[in-house]
Amino acid sequence: MTKELISKILLIVAPVVIGLLLGSAAQAQQNRVDAKIPFNFQVGDKSYPAGDYSIRSEREQVSKGILRIVQTSESHATFVFSNACTSVRRADKTKLVFHRIGGTYFLYQIWIQGKDTGSEFPTSKTEIEIASNQPKPDLVMVDAKLIH
Repeated sequence: MTKELISKILLIVAPVVIGLLLGSAAQAQQNRVDAKIPFNFQVGDKSYPAGDYSIRSEREQVSKGILRIVQTSESHATFVFSNACTSVRRADKTKLVFHRIGGTYFLYQIWIQGKDTGSEFPTSKTEIEIASNQPKPDLVMVDAKLIH
């Protein structure tokens, strides 16, 4: 290939690639899920009281799976790690999924309506300890709202 041909290809391909990357980044930056959680719950080893919450991806940390959890009535936020998870079917609605073990709730997954990928939280030491003395955890769904 000549330098001239390579330059022409780059002039055509580069804007398309940049547009796709910027569009994906902008979409990821704007995802926020709001939910009214009617019970106390845990994420990792941190406990949260029942209430209204916003959970969002941090712009710079989208690829690292870092989410910010904010209780609407509070001014501080906590950051938690999550892993990507997939499903064979797209989510029928935006929702939070909790493991209920005894009377303790653990945030397990977040799903966005129409997507087949979600966020899953690592199992905490506390959840493992409680689960070792209990039957299989119940799955509890809480409806949420996607905010763009």
